[in-house]
Amino acid sequence: MSAEHQDIIGICRQLMTELKPAVHVVRIYAYRSRVREDHTEESDLDLIVELHAVSSAAKRGVRDAAWRLSLDRGFVISAIVVSEDEFERGPLGRSPFAENVRRHGVEIAA
Repeated sequence: MSAEHQDIIGICRQLMTELKPAVHVVRIYAYRSRVREDHTEESDLDLIVELHAVSSAAKRGVRDAAWRLSLDRGFVISAIVVSEDEFERGPLGRSPFAENVRRHGVEIAA
């Protein structure tokens, strides 16, 4: 595993730690240019944050925590928040987007 992927995993674990115990994170997927290691300095880190249950407060908590980490890291961390049911068993989970994320992304289980 590359140093870049190790750094991404560290960021995701830090995000999970910051969200506990208020938000039940199931897993995080990192995907796109930072995972492929073809990013520029301006590239963001794209994440799908899969929660046991999604509420507006949970979404706000994830986005606020991602923004704080963005300030610490010097690049934007973009988080899409989805429920476990939606991403694993719903139409989104069967979409080409989700299949691509699972195939080419980095999965970090909680």
